[in-house]
Amino acid sequence: MILCFTKSVFSQCASSVLLTTNPVADSLGFPANTIVTFTFSILNYCSDFSLEAVIPKFGADWDSSSIQSVSQAFSIDGGGSWVFYNNVYLINNCTNYSNCFVYDRYDSFGFLDGNPGNDYGDFGNGSNAWTFSWSIKTDSTGGNIFSNGIIQIFGEVLDSSIKDFFSLSSLLYHPNCSASFSATGFFVGPQPLHLFNTSDPSSASVLWSDDNGIFSNSDTTTYLISGFSSDVCIAINDSSSCLDSICVPISICDFMSAKTFENNSTQNEFFPNPVSEILNFNYSLNQKSDCIISDIQSSKKYLLKLNEGEYKIDVSMLPSGIYFIKIFNNQDSFVSKFVKE
Repeated sequence: MILCFTKSVFSQCASSVLLTTNPVADSLGFPANTIVTFTFSILNYCSDFSLEAVIPKFGADWDSSSIQSVSQAFSIDGGGSWVFYNNVYLINNCTNYSNCFVYDRYDSFGFLDGNPGNDYGDFGNGSNAWTFSWSIKTDSTGGNIFSNGIIQIFGEVLDSSIKDFFSLSSLLYHPNCSASFSATGFFVGPQPLHLFNTSDPSSASVLWSDDNGIFSNSDTTTYLISGFSSDVCIAINDSSSCLDSICVPISICDFMSAKTFENNSTQNEFFPNPVSEILNFNYSLNQKSDCIISDIQSSKKYLLKLNEGEYKIDVSMLPSGIYFIKIFNNQDSFVSKFVKE
């Protein structure tokens, strides 16, 4: 598994984020029936992962049906476009997401395929910035003291995915005492899903819990159970009266019910390996597919489109070295490693 953390094991892929609102809440929060514009910036993202989605979720006192996109980020790698989708699946997930910003790649004809669930996101180099803006209306019952809800950031790499979870109220009202965590691995069983404390300050004491009760006070925990579904919470506190928590619904869906799944059987073996020119694979694609080839020495990535029925790739232009390869579409995906002579 390739982990994304760039500074230390507990640093997030999105190591710097900023959230602002217009108008700014007063001491009583936002009045009823107020349209509030949120602007969320990701100031850098680790180079090993692509940025695939930004998903805002609001709690009580907000009219979730009123959420609308104001502006999307610009593409970093130029291979697609950021789109605001009402319903979408993402790689290695069984969940249907609503009202989120997702990166959709161009097909071989230069059009968005409208199915970002088979894509791999926008590749930066660890020092790029993305900014998203959306509006939502408060409900009609009164003012909101807190902007309750969460923001999820979703990334993807060859054999793993990552989500960073942030509390809206923490980002807006007390960013220096902010509970957050990252989930790295798979939301599809039976592969493990690892949870990492990424709160600020990092020195704060940690307490994890789920619907079954308190289960850990360490900085990490791991789930292996296919079918697990629960609110997972992390609470922090320190000697300077920093107290904060965030709760996020986590589901690990059954392996065979996933929208896309990893198929690593021997029929998908790549050959010859090592290879000098043409890399073959024992699998005839049943539809157009995306392909990522990643140089594990330099983290340089090569992005390809494969047509239905293809079973080989010309790798003669690649420098000598060791590579990961992932081929996937909206029904199937598989990962392997090869040596280029």
